[in-house]
Amino acid sequence: SEPFKKPVTKREAPDYHAIIKKPICLNDVKKKLDKNEYEGNVREFMSDMALIFINAMQYN
Repeated sequence: SEPFKKPVTKREAPDYHAIIKKPICLNDVKKKLDKNEYEGNVREFMSDMALIFINAMQYN
């Protein structure tokens, strides 16, 4: 999970934000969980988790 924990930086991948329009990382998901933003909405949680991997596949 380590590569997905923190946002991708311009230093790591200068063109990442030009290619990935909706970046998200596990820390973003954790913040939403901590704020109860997913409460009652499992579909949104699953969508965010899938987006992490969709972004990785698209970029790589």
